[in-house]
Amino acid sequence: MTERQYADTMRGMDSKDDRNAEITRLYVAGHMMQDIADHYAISKARVQQILRKHGIRGADGGLARRLAERAKRKAGK
Repeated sequence: MTERQYADTMRGMDSKDDRNAEITRLYVAGHMMQDIADHYAISKARVQQILRKHGIRGADGGLARRLAERAKRKAGK
């Protein structure tokens, strides 16, 4: 991500609370921690800290969520 893209991303955020809520929403929606970290130019460890602060466990999103959805689709066939 370029500095301009980062600035454009952050310009739409009113505060870190908004950013952290968006990070939580993205993870629960199935995005990977590293992808989120790259998008916001923060470390994967920081994403983990933010998720933990919001009570999100590893099984609540990311790869675990993707695998669970895949298993449901497979079982429904």
